[in-house]
Amino acid sequence: MNVLLTLHDHLTRALHIDPLHQLALLVTTLDPLWQESEEDHAENEGDLELGLLIARRVFPELYVDLLLQQRASVSQAELHRLLCVGFTERGIPLDDVSCLSYGIPLTAYGLNLSDPDVYTHHPSLEPILSLFGLAINANSYDVDIPQMAYRVGRLLADSLVQQADAPWQQVGWLLAWVFSCSGNTLIDADEEELGSIQPLSWEAEDVTFGQEMIAEAERVLRDVEAAEIWLNTYPSASDQLRRHIHQTYRSLKRADKQSSKRPQKGKRHDPHVRLAWTAVADSPSGTATADLELL
Repeated sequence: MNVLLTLHDHLTRALHIDPLHQLALLVTTLDPLWQESEEDHAENEGDLELGLLIARRVFPELYVDLLLQQRASVSQAELHRLLCVGFTERGIPLDDVSCLSYGIPLTAYGLNLSDPDVYTHHPSLEPILSLFGLAINANSYDVDIPQMAYRVGRLLADSLVQQADAPWQQVGWLLAWVFSCSGNTLIDADEEELGSIQPLSWEAEDVTFGQEMIAEAERVLRDVEAAEIWLNTYPSASDQLRRHIHQTYRSLKRADKQSSKRPQKGKRHDPHVRLAWTAVADSPSGTATADLELL
C-alpha cells in the first residue's frame, strides 16, 4: 500500500510540473465549456449551458462575467437572470433563456389591419385611420381596408420620413408602421409573418444584423409614440394631415383615371403632388415641402 501511495504522489508531482498538463488545467479553469457543442444542448429549452455557449461565441466578455459569478456560487436562477440582462444590454432583448435555442429572439410589431383584434390592442389606430376617411368596425369578422388607403399612406410615409422637421418625420414613421412600409421587418411583419421567416442564427454576421434591426425598430416605435402624442396635442396638425391625405387621394384617383383613358407607350412618367407641411402653432416645427411621386 505504501508503494502505491508513493507512486501516486510521484505521478501527481509529475503532472503538476508537466507544461502540457498545466496548460490543460488552465484551459479547463478559464474556459470550462471549450469542448462543449451548442448542438448538444439545442433541444434542451432553458439550458443554462446553451446560453453560456452562445455567449462564449458572440459575447465573450459576458461569458467571462457569468463564469466568475458561477464560481462565486451564484444560484442558477440568478445566472439565468444575469444572462438575460447581459444579452439585453448588448442589443438582443431576452426574457427567457429558453428562447435562445430557436435563434436570435425577435419581436414582431407589425399590424394586420384586417384583423379586428388589432384595434383592441392598439386603440389609437382608429383615430389615425379616420383621417383617411375610414370608419373601423372592430366588432366585424373582418375589417376591409381599401388598397387606395395603403397607397396614400405609403406615399405620405415615404415623403414624411425624409423631412428634416422632427415632428412631421415622426408622423411619417407612424404611417410607415400603420401601413407596414418602414423597410424594417420587425415593424412591418406581424407575428404570423415573422414566424414564417427563417430565424437569424447566432453567427456573428446575423448577430450584428439583428442588433441593428432591433435598434432601428425600437427607434421607430419611439417615433410612433411621439407622433401619436403630437397629433393628439396639436389638432391643427391632424387637420393638416387630413387635408393632405384627401388631396393625395384625389390626385391618385385622377392619375388612375387619366392613365386608364390614355394608356401611354414606353416609360410612364408618374405625376406628382406637391404638399406643404407648415409649422404648427406652439410646436417646435418648421415648414417643409414634399414632392410625392404617385405610384
